Amino acid sequence: MSPIPSLKGRRRNPPAAEILLAIPRISPERELAVIQALIKPQTGRALRHQLAAGEQAWPRDAATRVAQVATAAEVHFGLQLAIHVVPDGEYLAIARVGSGELPAALATAVLLSKVFPGTWIVVGRLFVRDGRFFRRERGVKLNLRPASNVHLTQPLRAALNRAIAGMNDRGEA
Repeated sequence: MSPIPSLKGRRRNPPAAEILLAIPRISPERELAVIQALIKPQTGRALRHQLAAGEQAWPRDAATRVAQVATAAEVHFGLQLAIHVVPDGEYLAIARVGSGELPAALATAVLLSKVFPGTWIVVGRLFVRDGRFFRRERGVKLNLRPASNVHLTQPLRAALNRAIAGMNDRGEA
């Protein structure tokens, strides 16, 4: 007789105490493409011929827009957020959010993506662009795929719509 095997569940890492909400200086698509070019050198030629260096567009009035988003997040989502606009470094703007405030951070990321259209926002392991959530494909694949299981609750969606409408009424978005 063989012994009864012990079936252990998959170990999960404990949730992080803080989550990063940031606007990266270099597009995540470009970063993943460069990593893929290191793995597969034949794809590197196409990257070298692209004109854009992968830097995200950052308008001159970005600091005021970020401050307005932080104010709207506090008013509509109840999230007190200190978003720091950084002149140099890996991120254009960065904030730390407690893990218990993840839904409000996701709504704030969507609001940021509406204020800065075409710009990638990072929330933990998720990416947001133009109000849509993305994540890396499972395994070692270097592709961004739509995240179909990330949803905002109905009250949070309603607050987000009010925040977007309020910013559009003032002509800020």
